[in-house]
Order: sequence, then structure tokens, then C-alpha cells
Amino acid sequence: MEFIDAFEPEKSACERKFAFRSWARINGSFEALGYRVSVSRDMSDIRRFWESLPDDKRGAIRMPPVQDTAYHPDVGPADFVAFIATRHGENRPSAMVGARRIWLERSLKEEMEDLTFWYGERAAEMRREGRRCEVTAPSASELGSDHIAWMGGGMNVSGDPLIYRAIVRASLFFVATHWRYKATVSIVERSTFRIHGFDWYGFRRNEMAVYRDDNEFLLATMPRRELLAEAREPAFADVSKPLLARRQRTAPVDEALVAGHAHAV
Repeated sequence: MEFIDAFEPEKSACERKFAFRSWARINGSFEALGYRVSVSRDMSDIRRFWESLPDDKRGAIRMPPVQDTAYHPDVGPADFVAFIATRHGENRPSAMVGARRIWLERSLKEEMEDLTFWYGERAAEMRREGRRCEVTAPSASELGSDHIAWMGGGMNVSGDPLIYRAIVRASLFFVATHWRYKATVSIVERSTFRIHGFDWYGFRRNEMAVYRDDNEFLLATMPRRELLAEAREPAFADVSKPLLARRQRTAPVDEALVAGHAHAV
């Protein structure tokens, strides 16, 4: 589905005219950057994008298990959205980000640590293979018996960090105006969060830590009401401007530091 045609919320969290104007402005940013963007409600597109990468890129960029149909085959279009950017004149997409709405039966901590959150019904199999997870972030114990919006599936091989920031902004706006949930949640590497956690993802807090296998991540969260407040800001639709950092940060950032790398997993 083309980007501009995808914005049809049943009950927009923003005033309807404002929401559509913002959607159109975000779409204009893609055109200005030289990309066309499509919207998918099929989670298998995440794996198809990853499998299409060159071998060296697949070695550096993780396939996110939470958005992998190999582990979660029954995720329907009401609970998933992905934004896929393709440079004008090219056929192969070069950037993608996804969001999945997930119902937590127990606390996020419990479901992460017993691997159900990551691997679904194959959790026991993955434990036998030696996979493991330990969570110390306090919010993971507080989130449960509710929906969360999981941000992940972030892959960018375009060499252009601005297009990734633009599709992240589109994803956040879509989630804010389409889904009911308690908080947006992600795990992010420390270096990535330090550079882009506020201005790209809009996360207001991060906590130590989620240890998955041999990797350490921060748990980044933002209550839905805070994302809605951000989405109502006129500057939200201007992808050339950072999110929270437009008010908080004074030092410039080298955008090229993360071009070509995975951002949220």
C-alpha cells in the first residue's frame, strides 16, 4: 500500500484534519529525500527484507525475533505495520522499520525471561538451544496485562540516516493515531540510544537492562499519552527536526555515525 493511502484510522487520536495534514507533510518529506514509501501490514515482509540483504549486511544486522513469522506466525494486520523506503529509480528497498502491537498475558519481564516474548511457542526449543534472557529494567515488571507497541525491525542500508529517521517518525505517528496500548517499548543498544533515542524514537526514558544471550540492551519506553502529546505538536510532522531533543539537547550529532546499521531490534 502506498504511504499516502494508508492513513485511515477509525478513531484518530488527533483531530482528523490535523492528522491528515501531518500525514501528508511526512509523505512530502520522503519525496524531498528522493524516496517512495509503502506501508505493509504483513509481518513476513520484515524477513523478506532481511533475506534480500547482502551476506555481509545480514551478518551485521539482526533479524528481530519479535517480528519474525518463524516464531510468531499468527500476527494479523491489525497488530502490525511496517514502513518500507525505496530510493527513486531503484527496485530494491533500502530502509525499513516495523511496529507490532503485543498483548502481554504476564509481565514483560516474565515473558522476556522465559523467552515466550521473543520466540512464542518455540520458547522451550530455544532454551534447549542455549538461548537466554535476563531483565533488570524496572519497567519490565510493571508492564503487563495490557497491550504494548513494540518498535523494531529497524534496518537501513541506504547510507542515508535521514530516511530512516523519517520512516521512524511515520511509524510513531501511525501507532499513535491507530492503536490503543499502554506504552511504546523497544530494546536499543546503548550507543544508539545515546545518539538517537530521544530525537529519532522520542523515548523519554531508558533503563538498565535487557541481557539477551551475549548482548546487552537498554529498555526504552514511552507511555502512550506522551506519544500522543508529541504527535499533536505541529513540529512532529517535520522530519528534519528532532523529537524530544529539539527542547533538550544543545550539542549537534553526527548523523552519519549510524548510517547503515540496525537501530532498534
